Amino acid sequence: MSRCSKCKLVRYCGVACQRDDWGRHKTVCGKITNVSRGCNEKKEKKAESSADATVVSDS
Repeated sequence: MSRCSKCKLVRYCGVACQRDDWGRHKTVCGKITNVSRGCNEKKEKKAESSADATVVSDS
């Protein structure tokens, strides 16, 4: 089984089927990728904020 290399969510029985479906899948794939990218950016910003807020005390 082949998988879409961009969104990694859709599986195909082979390269020919993937090519045949690309016209339909292209729009959905872009949206999935953008949402996924946005979620990852939010997680990274949250991790950076947490790291900045962490204060180590030498007591």
